[in-house]
Amino acid sequence: MTRSTIPGDVFVWHDILYNGPRKPGWPDDVTDKVTGLGKLEKFVLEAVCSGLKTPMDIYSFVSARETPPQYWGDITLWEKINALADKNPPLVKIEGPNARLPQWEGIADLTLFRVYLYNE
Repeated sequence: MTRSTIPGDVFVWHDILYNGPRKPGWPDDVTDKVTGLGKLEKFVLEAVCSGLKTPMDIYSFVSARETPPQYWGDITLWEKINALADKNPPLVKIEGPNARLPQWEGIADLTLFRVYLYNE
């Protein structure tokens, strides 16, 4: 088992679960120095630019582009989409029963939400 470089000698959970690092440079969702976006945010924008609007269609698009194993789920992706809508200026707009995608199950029906490029 490897230990992290974090003070307090915290175990690297990925190494514990998968018996070794994912690949050199893990984790690879680092912020791009030019755009300020992470990998998931870039994939979300690609999905929306390709015409996908529903959260589940965007999830499927992003998931298909992720290198296994996948370290995130739907709630993490909704958080990324919400963050894109919260940027100044916003990169996407969210339409639905709430101003943001729900972060917990049962708050709102995801089928009622649509995500658009902000300038659409």
